[in-house]
Amino acid sequence: MTLSFKELVELIHSIRDQQRNYQKKTICFLAKSQNQTTTRDKLGHELFLQNQHLDNLEKFYTKSSCPVYKVLKNKGVIIITGETVKGNFKLTPKQVKEISKLCMESKN
Repeated sequence: MTLSFKELVELIHSIRDQQRNYQKKTICFLAKSQNQTTTRDKLGHELFLQNQHLDNLEKFYTKSSCPVYKVLKNKGVIIITGETVKGNFKLTPKQVKEISKLCMESKN
């Protein structure tokens, strides 16, 4: 079942701000991606770029098995098919802006 905009907002609010909040960053990146779809490599690279200040992360983020994928898949936020990662939500352009703003309110 596809998440509604309201459910997605509630989920983002429920994600605890941590030192590095990959869940919010992943949701934000997917929200801004065409058709809320990207590849594992592009998403991993984006997470790496947003966390360059941390040591030795390139290998971790460029792997197809980045742990955030499993977490968000289990929460029903993303669907993974092969190398494709798709947000399990449909957003209007206005909602994309709202999600982006909400995700960026996180400390990191």
